[in-house]
Parts: sequence; structure tokens; C-alpha cells
Amino acid sequence: MRNSATARLVVMMLLTSALLIPIAWVQVIVSERAGRRDVAAAEIGTTWGGPQLVAGPVLAVPYEYTWPDSSGRRST
Repeated sequence: MRNSATARLVVMMLLTSALLIPIAWVQVIVSERAGRRDVAAAEIGTTWGGPQLVAGPVLAVPYEYTWPDSSGRRST
């Protein structure tokens, strides 16, 4: 039975299935942490991020403009 191909195949299948269990646990933990990351990012976005206003300095230069109106008087 030591050289039996069927026995070797059965042992390899058992080992493979036994090693799939920890891989599934790791996958569950990774997906849970990814979900928590998304929730935390959304929460931070709603509490800290709001509408942004981008404005710069405004330079106001006072000036006067005069023009002649229809009656010939000067208007300012």
C-alpha cells in the first residue's frame, strides 16, 4: 500500500483540503478588514470633508469713468 497511487492521491487530497481551511480564514479576515476600511473612509469623508471653497485674494482698484450722455452732460 506504500506505493499505491490511489493512497497517495487520497493523502494529497486530504492535505490540500486541510490547508484550504486556514486560507479561507485569512480570506475572511482580509475581507472584513477591507469592509471596515471602507466604512472608516466613508465616515471620515462625511465628517471632515465638506463642500470646499477655493478663493484667492481680490484686488479692488478704485477708478472713475466719465462719459457724455445723450443731452451732452458728463456723467460719472
